Amino acid sequence: MPLVAIPQDNDQPGVAARIAHHKAGVVVPLRKLSVKGLRTAIDAVLRQDMYRAAAKQLQAAMRQVNGLEIASNVIEKSLGLGLSSAANMSLGAALSRPA
Repeated sequence: MPLVAIPQDNDQPGVAARIAHHKAGVVVPLRKLSVKGLRTAIDAVLRQDMYRAAAKQLQAAMRQVNGLEIASNVIEKSLGLGLSSAANMSLGAALSRPA
């Protein structure tokens, strides 16, 4: 499903930037938020096929990556627990995929 992102703080601006970069939705900066602007953004993501197509592409890419395994490997690596060679290659490949 395409998104309308209204980033506020923490990691939200980065997530919103990726949504915009991949054309999986529209970003409405909080300082520019209005009822009219929000309505326009929602209408755009629901009516323009490019947003739905991009969101489906991202969904397919996320399904191909074993996020749970990658996350646990990153945590283990940060704790100095070490990773197998296969896990390192999987993690490296996932992190180096082009956007």
